[in-house]
Amino acid sequence: MDFINKSNNEGLTIHLLNARQNEQEADIVARAGLSKTITIATNMAGRGTDIKLDETAKNSGGLHVILTEHHDSKRIDRQLIGRSARQGNQGSYQEIVCFSDTLLFANKNIWQVLGSNISFPMLRTYLYSRAMKTAQNRAQQRQYEIRMNTLKQDRTRQKQIGFIGKLK
Repeated sequence: MDFINKSNNEGLTIHLLNARQNEQEADIVARAGLSKTITIATNMAGRGTDIKLDETAKNSGGLHVILTEHHDSKRIDRQLIGRSARQGNQGSYQEIVCFSDTLLFANKNIWQVLGSNISFPMLRTYLYSRAMKTAQNRAQQRQYEIRMNTLKQDRTRQKQIGFIGKLK
């Protein structure tokens, strides 16, 4: 289901925002700051739109963002977390993540192996942080190398096209 707009018995309203509802996106984001509203959003949804809180939401602690997976880029994680407290409003965030996170699986490292086998919560949290930092650094390095390779190929093509053009 692409779009959820449901109310439950407790008066909570739930919306799913996944960048497929172009016409409805602004309305869904506008309602995200209302008290008793839960808005579930994917990475691409609602970008560049500020969420305005109603008075009840402000008095209840503001917007609460839940991060359920980390992204290749730390910058995207910080942007998501930053949604929780903008324009001087209160807010909070929480991470609900695990060692089987997709990013960690794709960038397996020693911190992940150690953390997966330890049950002491504080040490496990520390190892998770180290594992994620290492995985994100690897992913960002790989993305950088891809961009540099693309740029190099682009320059080579420009030289080839320039040489061909001079033959006329």
